[in-house]
Formats: sequence, structure tokens, C-alpha cells
Amino acid sequence: MGGALDGGRLDLNFMSDRAAARVLVEAPVPTIIAPVDACVQTAVRASDVSEFAARCCAGDGVPAACALVPGMRAQTRSMPYFVNSHLSLRFPTTAHAALASEPAFIPWD
Repeated sequence: MGGALDGGRLDLNFMSDRAAARVLVEAPVPTIIAPVDACVQTAVRASDVSEFAARCCAGDGVPAACALVPGMRAQTRSMPYFVNSHLSLRFPTTAHAALASEPAFIPWD
């Protein structure tokens, strides 16, 4: 991510380290920056995380995928308090309904 198409605030990662963001944007490799406007249209719900864990971590599982599960669960618990309500208000017509109705997070990082 990098910010919003409406000229609003920069993404937290870009605000936190502008020099690193500049290096990323100016790197001689193909780069796609997805604005919050696009990311807010989807949501990863707690039920999605449970299904991901059941499919990817059962049996032998995929260690790299399983390592993501604790962070995803933490995101579904914390983002409704810190981010989701603000984005639901800022993008009332495009924000995913789950952001206002259940534990979920926007997969933007």
C-alpha cells in the first residue's frame, strides 16, 4: 500500500520510513502499489483464518503458512478497534461489510 487515491494520508509504513518507501518506489523492478481504496473492498474474517488454518496446517501442513496464523488471529481481534470503523466511515460505499459487522482485518500488509 501507499495511501489513498483521494490524496488522504499516506500508509503507516510509508509515513514511518519515507526513505525506505522512496527506495521501494524508485527500485528498477516492476512495482504495484495498491491504495487503501482497493484493499478496503476485501476482508479476512475470523472464520477465514480458521479455515486457512484447517486447510494449511492440518497433518504435515505448510510451516510457512502455519506461521502466519497467530498474527492473522491477532489482526482479527485488534483491527476492529483500531482501523475498521474508521475505514468503514471513510469508504461507506465500498468497504467490505465484514469490517463493520464482525472480527476481520484488511489484508494490506
